Amino acid sequence: MPFDGSAFSPTAEQVTAPLSPEPSPARSTWRQRLRSLFAPEGWTGDIHGFVPGTRSPVTEPTVGEVLLLARRLIEHEDRWIKGHYATLDGRHCAVGALRAAALRLDARRIGRSAQDHLRDLSRARGFRSIEQMNDHSSHAEVLDLFDAAIRSADHRAA
Repeated sequence: MPFDGSAFSPTAEQVTAPLSPEPSPARSTWRQRLRSLFAPEGWTGDIHGFVPGTRSPVTEPTVGEVLLLARRLIEHEDRWIKGHYATLDGRHCAVGALRAAALRLDARRIGRSAQDHLRDLSRARGFRSIEQMNDHSSHAEVLDLFDAAIRSADHRAA
């Protein structure tokens, strides 16, 4: 049908749609979701974060848990690297793994304690830093240091 402009003319005869069309299932679902956002019963779970004394206590991970997650990040030798903290393909050195574990657990303060703990053990083995220990040791020796640090952290916590 050629365009004759009749759709824009106020005097042209037009087929009118019903005034209240039946809502499609997709629209009713969308509307229901929108209404649920503004319904007070939908907000009861979120209000506890704002009212003092009603928030459930969040347990912070332990030094041992951070060390264990860091060890798991470099457990396979192809996920471990020397000379860099982390790479774009997800490999980490010992310090990079500790930092990544602390970020994943949202425990930066505990991550710092875990790093201090691992540094003390690497100094006891004759290295100046964790980085030096990582770069001048084999993968098995790095994992052995993590195992010793996890045992020591668990012993301190008990």
